[in-house]
Amino acid sequence: MSLPLDLRPSPEAERLIRLIGSARVDLSTEAAAQRGLARLFEADGLGHQAEVSLSAADRIDFLVGRVGVEVKIGQPRRQILRQLERYAGSDRLDELLLVSSAPFPSGGFRAHGKPVFIVSLSTGWM
Repeated sequence: MSLPLDLRPSPEAERLIRLIGSARVDLSTEAAAQRGLARLFEADGLGHQAEVSLSAADRIDFLVGRVGVEVKIGQPRRQILRQLERYAGSDRLDELLLVSSAPFPSGGFRAHGKPVFIVSLSTGWM
């Protein structure tokens, strides 16, 4: 991943990006992908929380330390980006990973000043 120097993942996020990017996760549904990631995290010994409330209306799929992990299969990109923008406003997160099978530009961006990185679930199947 070639990113600007000011947009580099923390060691914890980098570990997650590599782990998730190399995994073969069931992509048939979002719930199946979430179950696959939970098993992956457990097998790797990663302490994580699932379905973590960030606000009264927002709940992220996983929290690994201060890295939020959101899985998206089949939603419109605009809807996903709005959701990530809301999540990035939470003081519980320092970084976000969007884990998706949908085509997104590789790399990352900032939302509320926090880095957001894209992780493709399709890579592990290649």
